[in-house]
Amino acid sequence: LEFRRVLFRSQAAGRTELAGGHVDGPSHIWVDGGSIEGGGEIASHVFSGGDIKPGSTLGRIAITGGYTNAPLSRSYFQLGGLAAGTNYDQIVATGLVSVGGELNIDLVNGFEPGGADAFVLVSGASRVGTYSATNPPSGFAADVRYTPTNVTLRMIKTGVPEPKITKQPQSLTVNKGE
Repeated sequence: LEFRRVLFRSQAAGRTELAGGHVDGPSHIWVDGGSIEGGGEIASHVFSGGDIKPGSTLGRIAITGGYTNAPLSRSYFQLGGLAAGTNYDQIVATGLVSVGGELNIDLVNGFEPGGADAFVLVSGASRVGTYSATNPPSGFAADVRYTPTNVTLRMIKTGVPEPKITKQPQSLTVNKGE
């Protein structure tokens, strides 16, 4: 389903594609199954027991209210550059953010992050909880940091090949002090 502006309360299965639209809900929206995908706005507290995938390849879900990930939920974020909501996926809430479940990271558009690059994946007025598992792309380890208001990710390259000696000298002289 693709929505531009809709009012709903719960979802047990299937896929809700935000497609840049705005979703109005009662005080809480429950996603017990299925997924919320794409970029757009949700005016309600969001409880996710399913999958959440910000962006339609890359984008931001802006939540007016809080955001809760259930212990069995899965969050999928794509990194394709350094600009939040444009080059990498992000969830921004105005209320309490409670994270849990699985954090899955994928690289897109040939992007390869440097070790100093930081990605604020989730932010809110305050944050509690941690992800129970983190699944980075092959060749990388994830350094997930939790602050009182956000979840920040740094990617550490692990698949660095050992240097190869391509030409070995016939002899080597080392002088004293060198």
